[in-house]
This record gives sequence, C-alpha cells and structure tokens, in this order.
Amino acid sequence: MGKSLKRNAISILLLGVFLTSVGLSPPSRAIRAEAYYREGLAYEAEGRLELAEQRFKAAVRFDPERADAYLALGAAYIKMERLSLAERNTLRAIGLLPRASVRDSGYRGALSMAYNNLGVIEAKRSTKALMKGDKTTAAVHWKQARSYYLTALDVDKDNLHAHQNLQQSLSLSH
Repeated sequence: MGKSLKRNAISILLLGVFLTSVGLSPPSRAIRAEAYYREGLAYEAEGRLELAEQRFKAAVRFDPERADAYLALGAAYIKMERLSLAERNTLRAIGLLPRASVRDSGYRGALSMAYNNLGVIEAKRSTKALMKGDKTTAAVHWKQARSYYLTALDVDKDNLHAHQNLQQSLSLSH
C-alpha cells in the first residue's frame, strides 16, 4: 500500500515536469499538495515519520486550507511525542474543517478523529505528569482527554478509536 501511494505521488509530480517541458501548464498547487499528502501517508504507514512530516508540511505549503494534511501532520507528531506541535496542527485541522472543500466528504469522521487525537495528546500529557509524580496535573489532563473522547463520539458515534480510548481512560481512573 505504501509503495503504491508513493508511486502515485511521484507519478503526479513527474507528469507536472513532463507537461511543463512540452509547454503545457504545470499541475496546480492543489495537485501538488495531493501528491505530497499521499506520499506523506505512505511514509507514515512505513513508520518513516520524519519523511512523512516533511511531505505533510509540503502539502500544507501548497494548499494551506488542506485540513486532512494538518490532521495527518498532527497524528505524525503524536507518534513522535511532539505533543505541542500535534495539538497545534490538530486544532488547525479542526478550524479548517467547516470550510473544507468537497474532497473532504468524510467531515464527521475527520472531525471525530481530530477530537480523538486531542484526547490522545491529553492522555499522554497525563501519563507524563504521573511519571513526574504530579497527580493533580495528571487528573486535569485525564479529565480533558475524556472530554475530547466524548466530543469525538458526539460527532461520530461509530469512532472505534474514541470508544477504546474512552474505555481505557475510564478504567485507568478507577
């Protein structure tokens, strides 16, 4: 799967070079953003998070309104334990979703995923606070994590990740 996404992204970019060389207009910024986004997804699937990060950043440089690229960048940052950047990019995605174009037909799913990811960020912050012995801060982050998971489920009651994360947060708080 990852190789075919990269192949498609490279094909789109090569097509742009070819079109330019024969005097036709190059691919639009949106097409380039799509190619970088797909390449980022492929790298993320392979666990090559730094390369995925670079591609997602390129996607949003070419299309700053691309909510899915900000969401994917936020998810990559979660995996990299760069929680402030993860939160910033996830919130950016949420801010863009109401204005998202037709290509984002999975609006509810994307919004639910974004809130779930914010819950994951808060859960990780809670764990870090617990490791430092700060139970008060940990409790605040767990409460916020549960709130985000519930919001994710309000948006899309079928979000399996949010169900699992909420269940885990409830079992850990007892």
